[in-house]
Amino acid sequence: MKLTRDDILNSVEYQWRKHQLVLYFYIWLIISMITIFIPLAIAITNLEYIVIIILSWLGFIIFMLIIFGSFMLYSYSKMRYLLKKYENMQIYEVKLDDISTSYMYRGATYYTVTINNKKVDTNPFFSSSIFSKYSLNEYNNKTIIGLFDKTLNKFYVIRKIS
Repeated sequence: MKLTRDDILNSVEYQWRKHQLVLYFYIWLIISMITIFIPLAIAITNLEYIVIIILSWLGFIIFMLIIFGSFMLYSYSKMRYLLKKYENMQIYEVKLDDISTSYMYRGATYYTVTINNKKVDTNPFFSSSIFSKYSLNEYNNKTIIGLFDKTLNKFYVIRKIS
């Protein structure tokens, strides 16, 4: 079996990273939009300080962009890595049945799969949270196609087998 670029672009792994990137962007955008009202309310009552207030707000927004931008850049770099390296990875068909909870990703779950007598983890993108793109019930105990990355010792979920 050979995977195509479209298979990777539509894969669970790639779509999860894309979802994370968009989520971080929207959080930054919402913070930017909400925080404009406080400086505007202050600026209306103190017109002589309007430039300082707006510059302070812009500084805050740029600071938040640096923070959320680093998360967006991380997700983007992982997406690019998968697209560039997928052809060098081994394709496996495995069953997702060894589940664990990731506390770093808000309680999302990941699976441990066995590849050539070696335990390898997936990324924690299965959850019942509203922020999650993939539900745990949809993938638990299902057989999937994935890629094993020897370099990072990671297993990437591509898709379920129908």
